[in-house]
Amino acid sequence: MPMSVDEFVLQLKNSGLMSAADVQGCESHFRHQNTSNFGESLAEDLVTRQILTSYQAAELLAGRGTKLVLGNYVILQKLGQGGMGLVLKAEHRRMKRLVAIKTFFPHIGGSIFWSFSAGIVRRGSRSWGCGAA
Repeated sequence: MPMSVDEFVLQLKNSGLMSAADVQGCESHFRHQNTSNFGESLAEDLVTRQILTSYQAAELLAGRGTKLVLGNYVILQKLGQGGMGLVLKAEHRRMKRLVAIKTFFPHIGGSIFWSFSAGIVRRGSRSWGCGAA
């Protein structure tokens, strides 16, 4: 069964991708421009307006919106997948730096992630600085 606009908005609010006020603004803009009550239509509108990536929209439509934010990182897209986990492209919220994050599947140790960016390797909540290249 297709997701309604209200269900999509709830997914978006719960995801932490944007503030409640921003979500409300996006919903108001969409409802002013469209008569559709399908979440897919709102998702498509947000991707077209470059507010969401197509990966984020698909994850929200699948009900996995809460997995799009890892600490200070916002997941933008899936880069690859292997036997141990996924590699995701993400952006640090405050510093606006792009990073690659490897998440492990639950049978490997699911909650641990590595991110690689600007000489810093981060594992979980502990970080180690790497020497300058």
